[in-house]
Amino acid sequence: MTVALSGDGGDESFAGYDFRYVPHAIEASARRFMPPVMAPAAGWLGARWPRSQRLPRPLRVSTLLENLSRDPATAYYSDLAFLKPPDTRALMGLPPDRDPASSPVYAAVTDPYRRCASKDAVQRSEYADLKVYLPNDPLVKVDRMSMAHSLEVRCPLLDRRVVELAFRIPASHKQSGRTGKTLLRRLAQSRLPEGLWRLPKRGFTAPTGSWLSGPYASRFRDEVLRSDSAVGDHLDRRDLARRFDAHHRREADHGYVLWATWVLERWLQTAGRRETSAVVSG
Repeated sequence: MTVALSGDGGDESFAGYDFRYVPHAIEASARRFMPPVMAPAAGWLGARWPRSQRLPRPLRVSTLLENLSRDPATAYYSDLAFLKPPDTRALMGLPPDRDPASSPVYAAVTDPYRRCASKDAVQRSEYADLKVYLPNDPLVKVDRMSMAHSLEVRCPLLDRRVVELAFRIPASHKQSGRTGKTLLRRLAQSRLPEGLWRLPKRGFTAPTGSWLSGPYASRFRDEVLRSDSAVGDHLDRRDLARRFDAHHRREADHGYVLWATWVLERWLQTAGRRETSAVVSG
């Protein structure tokens, strides 16, 4: 097989990320009823609201409250990060209360959101995802791995005409309640067996959280938490150790940030230290 078809672009154009687009729709509805003067109070309450995964889902409103205290573009910026900006700064040993707009990547993420002609929060998030997330994450991974095996991958749902059609369709027609990609599911229903079109959405995320709380916990501890680790020059060791201990005890899920830290450590051990040495010697 030399060519394969991919479904990349379907989520971004047809509201498939229900775990993100549904909350965006809820936030937009809440903004219409919340007086602007209440925004600081919502942020204060959200920062202190319990974040336990053991809470019933309807009570997990900390992110919603915090986002209501921000403008929509900044809320989108925060949602796109697997570690929220204040937590990232805390991990780096920096004060967590800095304005996110001062981040060097803030404008690159929020400018497409603001440029979108639609006023609908879901459409604007979809548009920004097409411009920021899709070309910098899923498409990169697919292209690298397919090219490594001499496989050409084509993305029919990213055809310009399909994308333009999708953005002429109101977001309310593309998601129904907590279900995303409603139109694509209806199309699949007319062509595929029920056992296929009723399948829930599944990502391709590696089980890094389980690895780091199980078989690779000791290797992470030996490489990243040792006193002479390279990453220790850039991060707060105590904050990192606290996150690892909570994750190892399965009290919290810090899988993404721990894995990213491990990747950074490996990079610093090779390319990072080599480049630093070249700068110093030069």
